[in-house]
Amino acid sequence: MIPIYWVQLQKLGSSSQEERKKIFEQVFKLFDLRGMTLLADREYVGQQWFKFLKANQLNFVIRLRWADYYEHVDAQGGLSYEQMAQKCVDRRKLLKKRITLLGQQYHLLMMPNPKAQAEEPVMIFLTTLLPTQRTAQLYAKRWKIECLFRHLKSNGYNLEEMNLKDVAKHYLMMALVSVAYVLAIIEGTKRLPKIAIQQYRDGSQTLEVSIFREGLSFLTQNCFSLLDFLKYVFSLLKSRRQSFVKMSSSMVDSSHFKLISPTP
Repeated sequence: MIPIYWVQLQKLGSSSQEERKKIFEQVFKLFDLRGMTLLADREYVGQQWFKFLKANQLNFVIRLRWADYYEHVDAQGGLSYEQMAQKCVDRRKLLKKRITLLGQQYHLLMMPNPKAQAEEPVMIFLTTLLPTQRTAQLYAKRWKIECLFRHLKSNGYNLEEMNLKDVAKHYLMMALVSVAYVLAIIEGTKRLPKIAIQQYRDGSQTLEVSIFREGLSFLTQNCFSLLDFLKYVFSLLKSRRQSFVKMSSSMVDSSHFKLISPTP
């Protein structure tokens, strides 16, 4: 996952429902997200927020905290909230129920936590999608954004250590490290067949070096200077036959290259 839009909230903690709605109103002007699916953690809840997403044809799978919308589940009849949770744990199966919030219908899902000895034995979600096992499992993809944050903030580009104060510099630096992250993933993916596999006693396997770290190692070794970086970027553009870059020769030197406007 890579960021395509970001906002500096100028505060600690998560965003409010109104802040989220304003952010997405700007995003909708730039991207057509209708029919796509938002994956979000427990901080990003709220009945007005859910209604806003549904009105803009954006599906979602959002994890809930324990007892969120407890009374709405019990109001629907059938199994109570507590009974659903207990059955989910005892039978190790997915439980689902349709609930109504501000006149809008959603599906509340409960599934056993796949992590052994987890503090929360049941994972609870609210979604606009069909309430299936696959829908609940979509949430696992959200972990990829945490990997991105870790690499950008501390495990590669160390964004937090820059301690930038100016908001404009924040936006610029976020853009730069996002591009650098994408380049690292591109190069790491190219080298994936060469990365050694670590074998464990239980039969599981993992890469000895992550795709990101492998790609970052390539970039730091081959793009040490600005000139080397420009050569690298132009080689990527040239390989895709981009019309807006013209080089004087097969190699770019420090004195002779120019940019031209795209050809129709």
